[in-house]
Amino acid sequence: MTRPHSSVRLIAEKDAFTPGTSTTIAAVFDLDKGWHTYADSVNDSGGPLLINWALPDGFEIGEAIWPAGHRHVQAGGVLDHTFDDRLVVLFPVSVDDDAEIGSDAVISASMEWLVRREPVRAPVCRGFARTPGQADERVRSRCR
Repeated sequence: MTRPHSSVRLIAEKDAFTPGTSTTIAAVFDLDKGWHTYADSVNDSGGPLLINWALPDGFEIGEAIWPAGHRHVQAGGVLDHTFDDRLVVLFPVSVDDDAEIGSDAVISASMEWLVRREPVRAPVCRGFARTPGQADERVRSRCR
């Protein structure tokens, strides 16, 4: 592959984090036309998003909340659950009561996901995004 076929950005529900509260961060994946990525479910040929969070002290990320994927049946009965065009995965964020008020809180994530276009198997893509403050910055994936 000579060019990436997807991008990701993190968007925070709120502009600021408040000690003792919960909020949500969305990972928004935009895919080039004709390409898809995989749901966090049983798939015969593809795998879901892998994510490694970097969090400030006192912050915790909960389990991902995924939408239902579309059934994608390939030749030979290979069944995957996929997303076309755009995927939004929600992550609950909890902030401890004793988190420092007025400090900058940067949440970042290193991600890997697979994109595919029939009949070509696409590369694993790696992306990096941050929130808040840079929530609208789009990060193009690097594919190999």
